[in-house]
Amino acid sequence: MKGGGTSMDVTVNQILAKKGRDVCTVDVGCCLYDCAQIMRDNGVGSLVVMSNNSVVGILHERDISRVGVASKMDLDMTSVREIMLDNFAVVSLQTTAVQAMIIISRTRVRHLPVIEKNKLVGIISIGDLNQWILELQQEDINHLINYIHGDSGVCLNNTP
Repeated sequence: MKGGGTSMDVTVNQILAKKGRDVCTVDVGCCLYDCAQIMRDNGVGSLVVMSNNSVVGILHERDISRVGVASKMDLDMTSVREIMLDNFAVVSLQTTAVQAMIIISRTRVRHLPVIEKNKLVGIISIGDLNQWILELQQEDINHLINYIHGDSGVCLNNTP
């Protein structure tokens, strides 16, 4: 990822600048069936749960299947409030990509809401972070190929 600094300095803000800041949200009273429809229609695996313009939880697609469906809950009558996670990890715009990867690994989640000044400003996923890693690897490969072909601008053996 270009734009100054090292690969270890890349922040959530830089990742969001590239991928966008759109977040699918639902009200805490939304039924699980509607949540599943929203996830399907938007191609997302998590919804940030809101109440009075504040983030109060997160709902993952696996929550619907593992809790809602497996417990034979009525998906039309059960609200997200009943199964959402209300204790979840978040990151800020200044969080580095490496720090976000550590949080995802330790908490075993796939999505992290991005909160800045108590406001939801985006969401990053394990897929976003994997994309960042792949781009860095491709950049390294390109640098090595250029170096091997003599296009690096580096003088070897003190010869211009």
